[in-house]
Amino acid sequence: MDNCDLKRLSVRGGQLHPAFQAAETHYTGTVGSGVAQVTLELLTSDCGASYRILWGDGSSTIRLNEGLNKVEIEVVAEDGSMKTYRMDITRLSAKIAQLSHLTVEGNLPLHPAFCAGVYEYNSVVPFHCNSVTLRPVVPDKDIKVSVNGADGSRPVGLNFGDTVVEISVCSADGSNSQVYTVLVTRELTPMAVTFIDGTQQLAYECPVSLSAFYRPTSINHSDPKHVFSRPYIEMLARRSNVDPLGNCPLGEGWKVDEVDLDSSMSAALVKCFFIYRGCDRVMKLSELGSHCLDCPYKPIGDLDAKDVTETNWYKQHFASSTCLEIETKHSVEVRNWERRLQMTVEMIM
Repeated sequence: MDNCDLKRLSVRGGQLHPAFQAAETHYTGTVGSGVAQVTLELLTSDCGASYRILWGDGSSTIRLNEGLNKVEIEVVAEDGSMKTYRMDITRLSAKIAQLSHLTVEGNLPLHPAFCAGVYEYNSVVPFHCNSVTLRPVVPDKDIKVSVNGADGSRPVGLNFGDTVVEISVCSADGSNSQVYTVLVTRELTPMAVTFIDGTQQLAYECPVSLSAFYRPTSINHSDPKHVFSRPYIEMLARRSNVDPLGNCPLGEGWKVDEVDLDSSMSAALVKCFFIYRGCDRVMKLSELGSHCLDCPYKPIGDLDAKDVTETNWYKQHFASSTCLEIETKHSVEVRNWERRLQMTVEMIM
């Protein structure tokens, strides 16, 4: 007689939160911009009770306005007892151009934590990671999204150092767009890189580390362009805010990311780390990390010096000075940046 509960409350064409329980009287739901109406499915717990929909013409078909729609259902028991259930149904605007969530497949990190109103992120991945797959989620199925101009479900190939990934979002009505950017950085490969082309070995060499560029960065307005591996130039700049090669002061915005150089270097052909053990594979630099992780010639356990010195490769090229293929002559000149680097290292140690 006094039962004014609903037994069922659902929305055809949408979903309510939380899941329905008779004692819960407040629900929310969100529908896409293309959903003009939803239908309520209602049933009272007591067949003697009645309900009334306080919206529009009172029918179970709810015509939705854009934005928030507050719908109330008033349930009256046989003895006159009343209970009101409330639903806040939001119809998304067709002009929205944003993501509701973004992750990197494989539980790879994304920093900062995703927020729809933040458009720039970074992610650091292992050196052997060749590609990443970003998983953008949109609040409205009619919103269009692409990753680097392609289907969002496709893996994105990674450079040796940094790769910029752009997620383009277009509103349902096509009137607005927004770009989210993720800078994906691969950790530094822990071994030396040998290019097939000797000219590339020199062209892609950092003047500080004397190894292949890692996240190449140039000094703004330097002429000729001074390019370094990012970790090294940042370490030198912390000690002395001058160009290591030109000795000129570093001004505002002195760092220039050499994205094209990173891309061209990543496409260059290199030898396997374990060529001295017999691996003759040649691959792109961007593929080197993953190959060496699974290379059948990779040493197992701690490396013994004899694993290198007893190989035919070592005996042919390095066993004595007469075996060296390239005769090198060096003149020694200690530059200011080398002194500063030595001082920095001594302070760290």
